[in-house]
Amino acid sequence: MKKATRPGVDKNGKPARILTAEPLAPRTVRNVYSTLRAMFRDAMIEEVIDATPCVLSDAHLPAAKDKDPEWRDTAVFTIAEVATLIYDIAIPQDRRVVYALEFLGCCRFGESAALRWRPRIWFM
Repeated sequence: MKKATRPGVDKNGKPARILTAEPLAPRTVRNVYSTLRAMFRDAMIEEVIDATPCVLSDAHLPAAKDKDPEWRDTAVFTIAEVATLIYDIAIPQDRRVVYALEFLGCCRFGESAALRWRPRIWFM
C-alpha cells in the first residue's frame, strides 16, 4: 500500500525541510511573526514560559505589502466558486451560511462575525 505524503513530511513520515529559492512575501513574514508573538504572549500569561522571544517592533519587520502588487486586483471568486462555497454539502452548514452572508451581503469577515444572531420582529 502506498503511503500518503503531505507537505513537510517525507515518504517515511519524518519531518522534511521545504526549501524554496523564493523569499517569503513581506506580508507573510508579518503574519507568521504576529501568530508567533500571540502564541508566546499567551504562553507567558499561562505561565508556561518566563519571557517571550518575540521582541521585534514594527520598525524591525518588513512593510505589509504584497510580493506581487498587481495580484490583489485579480483575487476575486468566480460565480462557480461562490456557488460551491454556499451549496456544497461537504462544507459545514454554519460556514455555508457565513459564506452566503459575506458574498450576497457584500460583508467582509469581521462584519459578518459581528452580526448578532437573535430573533427579529419585522414590521411592514
